[in-house]
Amino acid sequence: MTGKINWKYILCFYGLAIILAFPFNAFLTEDLHHRLTEGTIFYKSAFLPAGLATLIVGLLALRLDKTIVKEVTFLGQNRNKNIIIAFVPMLVFTISGLQNDNNINPHFFGLLISLTFLVYAFTEEIFWRGYLINAFRPLGRFKNYLLLGLLWWLWHIPFNFDNGFFSFFFLIVGGSLLIGKFAEATKSFLTTAGIHSIMNIGSNTNWTKTFVIDLAIIFLAMFIIDKTWKNESNGTEKHYS
Repeated sequence: MTGKINWKYILCFYGLAIILAFPFNAFLTEDLHHRLTEGTIFYKSAFLPAGLATLIVGLLALRLDKTIVKEVTFLGQNRNKNIIIAFVPMLVFTISGLQNDNNINPHFFGLLISLTFLVYAFTEEIFWRGYLINAFRPLGRFKNYLLLGLLWWLWHIPFNFDNGFFSFFFLIVGGSLLIGKFAEATKSFLTTAGIHSIMNIGSNTNWTKTFVIDLAIIFLAMFIIDKTWKNESNGTEKHYS
């Protein structure tokens, strides 16, 4: 583990991400969003434009901050494996189907909602796991993932307190630890977008018995693919403590 954390860059980019996303995370645009998306699958997802904030800031940060070592990249060390892992949730939910209130075929809805949230998750992950997880490497794994989770949670404030303040906190911070481990294993923030998309789908659908089984299948499939797929790269992976 080498190098120092460039807090000046991090605070500037993080502050910009909060400012740009605030109108959407604070629900200031919710009424307009509902008028524009009434009757569509996007009606309940007024937060979607917030992803543009992290997309813009993530691209700027990766381009301007030359001090970070980019261990976690878009496709990682094994692009074919990581692309397949990222699309596992969409495949499972398309085959199994997701019930909805829009009178859309469950299988087609599973495809639409999975693809939508995968794209959205990527717009967030390019900043959280594409930039910050690399910038925080000198902290070591646990502190890295924990601090990243806290910043990720704070970025969402103000969120709707009626939906459960503490449950949302544990979802985001706990999710950051899980996603961080996955980023460590795959070296890809495309795969973490796949995990992130599951969190969004789970918060926007009914938790039926079938849905829980689908989640188990998805995580098992991701784990098996990651552990059994032969690495395309013959280089030795670098680890930090």
